[in-house]
Amino acid sequence: MKKFRKLVLVIVISVLALNAVYYMILFSFDNPYIDRFYEKVSDSHNGSIIVGTSRARYAINEDYLDEQFKFKNLSFTVDISPYDSSYLKYIKDITSYKTKNKDRIAIVTIDPYALSIDNDTSNDYFFEYNKNDYKHFNWKYLIKNRLTPIKITEEQINKQMRILFYGDVDNRKINERNIQVYIDNYHKPQINEIALNNLIELITYLKLFSKVYLIRTPITKQFYTSENQYSPNFTMLMDSISKKYEINYYDLNLKTIQSKLEFYDIHHMNSKSSILFTKYIDSLLKRNTNQ
Repeated sequence: MKKFRKLVLVIVISVLALNAVYYMILFSFDNPYIDRFYEKVSDSHNGSIIVGTSRARYAINEDYLDEQFKFKNLSFTVDISPYDSSYLKYIKDITSYKTKNKDRIAIVTIDPYALSIDNDTSNDYFFEYNKNDYKHFNWKYLIKNRLTPIKITEEQINKQMRILFYGDVDNRKINERNIQVYIDNYHKPQINEIALNNLIELITYLKLFSKVYLIRTPITKQFYTSENQYSPNFTMLMDSISKKYEINYYDLNLKTIQSKLEFYDIHHMNSKSSILFTKYIDSLLKRNTNQ
């Protein structure tokens, strides 16, 4: 029995030691790929930011924005929404803003679904983190998401398989005949008052340090029509907020850029179109900056 316990102890210690070595090697790199969100919860940021749901995460590629703005895309998903109750705390913790900077920009992306978070879901995703957690090695995030060496390796393999299957520039395109079917099966947006108040609070905070742009990113024309049918006052509401808080609001579904974009589902553009769209955003920012 003693030999068995000793063997188990040796195995446990060996596994922990191997895990420690794995993490030491992995985090010795400047930008280790852990999963799709890790870079958003590691290392503080003092430059421009993009906030939103997965629409903004797929639509805006910061690699194609002018380096002078020092952008970082801090968009997650509709479930980890920038308009839940904890996101503002996250922004305050991960940024190191002290004064306003003329070259710092905050792109706040909005749509009816982003403002339809459910009161009954957990809207406190970032409350368990604090400023000291957002380091190169964010162990709390690893534990929370059970990112063991095996899972991280799986993430790496999945990433490489996506590149192998779709290429470096993903140009998947949704079948036009299926769009209405997807829309019919999609839940209907209902703007949540708490989310709306959180949006205003976020804008108010970001205005202290940045020039804020309120942007509705393009989606398929059919889905855009559907969103407006179920949220007919959305545009008027965003216009009202932009005027009250003196920020620019752009619904880019109404610009010619929309017709040049391709989408892999009803509301996410593919990476080929993301590059085109990001360059459009870049020119838009520069025009406003030079005014």
